[in-house]
Amino acid sequence: MKLIVKTTSCDIWWGIYGLTGKSGWEDLHISYENGEKLCTICLNAKVYLRAGLKELNDSPEQADFIDAVKTYLADNKIHYWHYPGEQVDEATSPATESENGFKISFMDIWHPDEVIGISTIKTAIQAFAMKFLAIENCEVTFDHVMPLEEAVSTLEETYRLAGYAIPKRRKLSKKSLGEIAEMWQMPEKEVLMKLKE
Repeated sequence: MKLIVKTTSCDIWWGIYGLTGKSGWEDLHISYENGEKLCTICLNAKVYLRAGLKELNDSPEQADFIDAVKTYLADNKIHYWHYPGEQVDEATSPATESENGFKISFMDIWHPDEVIGISTIKTAIQAFAMKFLAIENCEVTFDHVMPLEEAVSTLEETYRLAGYAIPKRRKLSKKSLGEIAEMWQMPEKEVLMKLKE
């Protein structure tokens, strides 16, 4: 079984290509291979939730959420957070039934990675598919991989409009380089040459 992931921001690709630091969160639209929409996932990494926890300042109305985030930050597992009681418009938002028997059209996946890369997205969706859809060995593909040239031009345009200096490119980790090479289906040396253009 194959699930298709659609990213919703340029930031995720800027980070993957080393144009900026990697993102700590990304909304992902998930569909079946036939195009049928499944749900939307907010994928979070530790850097994002750690920063968010500081902003909550142990507010009493957020006690359950704060406890869940603290538990997540203390281990190395995928966690799920959903918002019970929210109404699901099944006409516009397909829903997945949780293990507790209620429908989920939107949920957070808290991945143990510090930041989000290609493997973070794939392993998060594979874990989601196994837990909520009973799909083993799920293949995860992207509906659109933003080309490097588009990532560079959107970053430059966004930063120019905001009046920011264009950030210096970051050195890619071996893992990130391998992920891009696999995605582009080319040797790592060629990927490095293309990224330096």
